[in-house]
Amino acid sequence: MLIQEKVPYSYAINATGHSAIRVPLDLKVGIQIVGQYYSEPELLHLAKLLEPLIPTLQKLN
Repeated sequence: MLIQEKVPYSYAINATGHSAIRVPLDLKVGIQIVGQYYSEPELLHLAKLLEPLIPTLQKLN
């Protein structure tokens, strides 16, 4: 199975060159955050802020 089949939306974002990060909630569900070009530091910071909320978000699933 190709990676494009597993995460089709991530592949499209990566092809455009935008910065993106995925915060997994479980094996099938996650949050993908897309930023401007070269915004990796901001995305990593945002993902770090979301990390403590993961148990609460998992309960909603």
